[in-house]
Amino acid sequence: MKYPGPTYTNTIGQPQTNTYAEWDASTGVFRDDPLGAAPTYTYSGVINYLNRFGTTGTLGAYKGFDPVGELYYEALRYFQGQDPSSQATAGSPTPAMADGFPYYTTAGTVPAKWQDPLQNACERRNYILTIGDVNTHYDKEIPGHRFTGSSLETSIDPTRAAASIPNSTRSFDAAAWTDILTGFETGQNPRSYQHFNGSAWSTQTTTGNPNPNSNNDNLATKSTGSGGRSAYYWAGAAYWANTQPIREDVKDLLSMKHVRVKTFTIDVDEAGNGDIEDTNPRGIKPRQSSFYLAGKYGWFNDANLDGNPFRTSGGANDNTEWQNPSATNTPDGYVLASQAQQLINGIRKFFGAASSKQGSATASAVSTSRFTANAPNGDFFAPLFNAGDWSGTVQRTRLVLNTSTQQIESTPGAVWDAGVILTMASSTTTSPLSDPYVKPVDRKIFTMSRDGSATAGQAFTVANKGNLDTEVRTALGTNPATGVADAFADQRINWLRGNQSDELSTTGGYLRQRGSVMGDVISSGPVYKEDADTNISGAGYLTFSQSVASRTATIYVGANDGMLHAFRARTARSCLPTFLGPWPPT
Repeated sequence: MKYPGPTYTNTIGQPQTNTYAEWDASTGVFRDDPLGAAPTYTYSGVINYLNRFGTTGTLGAYKGFDPVGELYYEALRYFQGQDPSSQATAGSPTPAMADGFPYYTTAGTVPAKWQDPLQNACERRNYILTIGDVNTHYDKEIPGHRFTGSSLETSIDPTRAAASIPNSTRSFDAAAWTDILTGFETGQNPRSYQHFNGSAWSTQTTTGNPNPNSNNDNLATKSTGSGGRSAYYWAGAAYWANTQPIREDVKDLLSMKHVRVKTFTIDVDEAGNGDIEDTNPRGIKPRQSSFYLAGKYGWFNDANLDGNPFRTSGGANDNTEWQNPSATNTPDGYVLASQAQQLINGIRKFFGAASSKQGSATASAVSTSRFTANAPNGDFFAPLFNAGDWSGTVQRTRLVLNTSTQQIESTPGAVWDAGVILTMASSTTTSPLSDPYVKPVDRKIFTMSRDGSATAGQAFTVANKGNLDTEVRTALGTNPATGVADAFADQRINWLRGNQSDELSTTGGYLRQRGSVMGDVISSGPVYKEDADTNISGAGYLTFSQSVASRTATIYVGANDGMLHAFRARTARSCLPTFLGPWPPT
């Protein structure tokens, strides 16, 4: 992540002075070279790249003939933490061609060398905004390119093997993923694909599209762009980056396999009239363009983590995950620039999502797997996280069997939100609180002591602090940003229990501010438990299963606040002892 402002946030969420700030905090004037590229280069920095983008040294003259697909793939390599590919850096660009900026090569040095933008495994949601026209030029030379046409195509865009994925036995084949889009678009000859849902791989199929488009056939071998010199590969790459692990390396003992990239596209509608339908007079119709497909499959919200934009939570087939709520059968991640208000709304949508986006990257739970006419109702429990402050929650929504269509449908709105309930309970002054609210002081939170020869459960409270392990007490009494001991162990215990009175948002506060006192739910997923497992047998198990047949339905979920939470499935009341791991999070 690049911070162009006067401050940046370090790995533990504390603001720090940014020595590479791209404008003067006192005057507001942009700096020409915030990254220190002189004397070799004149300019550096994200803002300068945007403000001076694509000029040719002549005021008002901009570069053209951009190979969009190849540019897009190099952007994905950046998020993969890889150097630019040799195909992209071949030749000897002149300073004039580089507009006075550092340009990146595999042998460059900082700042003319890519630095991995992702330093932590929690940086899972990333974004690319693509602006251009559909008349792209010679953009087929990306991994998996196999089809050739004229000798010109062969010499300019030679075939290219699939590329390895960092620290993975798998590879990236743009043509193969583009063929998956053919299956989705046409609804014919379903393709199978391997999908990672955040915890396991499974085989999925390209079924469920309620509005198939037969014009989008053979996408992996079909030409598009200016003079038919380009391909649809980057649309397949956008789908892959939105739904699949683009890297599997490890940082700080955590896998980066949950990193995803979402793609929003702005089609400038060259020679068009602003109409998304085939009545648009331009040569490449909007719905048959690579920009349309990249925005459709690169931006959709894969709520149920199956990689299928047409299959929603609960198993229903519809357009909920990819469709713009305000425009029927139109991608939420694609706009025509010739429609001024759509363009403005699209840009706001993109930057709103990139700056603060709740998401889910883990498994969900359902209260039943069997819906019938006699028992048509159930519940869906989905974990969420907020990348703005790494808070989280679990939400309960209702599932209903439509007995006419035999489809399972979700009802709008959440029945309850566990993070909201815990946070509201921490801020209210009313006492006692009604169900499902529990004040931080009344929450049952336990940890385990391991000092000595025996282990024992311990209440995680200020009053019981003396019985916690020495290592835990030391961590609680240490400033995590400086590593210096202080006198705030009691305050940190209360903070972990949900008390927000000492957070930075309060007068004199000094602890990290949270939008929700529940931590993000990542690399975990809720588990629904009510009666006993029916697939278990053995001596005495029948008696046991009968004894718990009427026990309270409960949702269990691990969060990155260090706790294993237990909530009543009906109300979300924190109903059972919550377990905090041996080392509190910093």
